[in-house]
Amino acid sequence: MFTLFKVFVCTALVTMVSISCVSADTSWETLRRFGLTGVWAYFCDRAASRVNYFETYAGGPNGLTRREVDRGIDIPPAVSFVEDARIVSPSTLKAKIRNADSNWGPLNNLTYDVTLVKEDDPSTHEIARFRFLQAIRSDGKIMARDGLYFGSGKPTAWEHKCRTAMSANF
Repeated sequence: MFTLFKVFVCTALVTMVSISCVSADTSWETLRRFGLTGVWAYFCDRAASRVNYFETYAGGPNGLTRREVDRGIDIPPAVSFVEDARIVSPSTLKAKIRNADSNWGPLNNLTYDVTLVKEDDPSTHEIARFRFLQAIRSDGKIMARDGLYFGSGKPTAWEHKCRTAMSANF
């Protein structure tokens, strides 16, 4: 009887884990719910450059979010994927972003564990801007902590929504 009980408990646990895995949101579904879609930049009215890159977040393969970074005409665009994302609060998102393009050079294949905060437009209740509270690279380098750039101690910059993506999926 004890063995039958163990089989029942194991079967129930496997079923519960299977159901939770199937019902888990993909990174794209999570970012869409959070509002982090389309094209973002520090200054939408300026050209893309090394200090004002444009990031496009759109649905990618297998439910991952594809992040394409336009760093200006002198540097080829580079692609990353948001591998995991979860909404921590209505204004806070945690995510893991992996560089997945040889155009990243030595930063290719590094991951970033990030926490970002958003501010909504009060008239539309849609996300208007976001900034990083924390960003730590997989090689251990801390890029931002507590909303401050690690090297300078200055507040991380706000990225503003420039437009929706031309296509919802790549």
